[in-house]
Amino acid sequence: MNYMSNCNDCHESYDCIKKPYDHIKKPYKKDECKTIIKCGGISTPVTLPIAIAVGTSFPIVHLSIDSTGLCNPSSIIEFETNISYLAAITAGAITFQIFKSSKCNPTAEPIAISPAWAYTALPGILTSENIKFFVCDSGDCADYTVVVTVTTVLAGAAVTLSNSNLKAITTCGPNACCYCCK
Repeated sequence: MNYMSNCNDCHESYDCIKKPYDHIKKPYKKDECKTIIKCGGISTPVTLPIAIAVGTSFPIVHLSIDSTGLCNPSSIIEFETNISYLAAITAGAITFQIFKSSKCNPTAEPIAISPAWAYTALPGILTSENIKFFVCDSGDCADYTVVVTVTTVLAGAAVTLSNSNLKAITTCGPNACCYCCK
């Protein structure tokens, strides 16, 4: 069955997601698919000092999503931050990367779900910029964290990251009507 098929085409033999209260096999209908919109994870301003060591990494924002009530959940995760420096910077580069931790398996190592997005400061220019990127992900009960890593020594001025936030929209994925999630 493809995702464009009618939900009434689901077969009783289709494997169901096992839940403690799942005693009836019942396919979801398209109008039963819920959506979670989660805004939050706003952080306090973080200042990276001049000459911070290359390779230094730290989390700047975090967001938790409980999608256990959704069938085959898919999410779009968006990160945004303001980057500013108050004096002319001579060099410096940092990366931003989104990591996912499983709330269902808290002992598992976080995995990167995005590439490392690079920001390189423009030498000799006083600036304030906004950067934004998004990634798609799937799966239940996840914690998302954005980690900043210094890749080139910051020289000439400290860099401030402010208004960093993480947002998510999560909904049922393709073929969701064929999963028993009740």
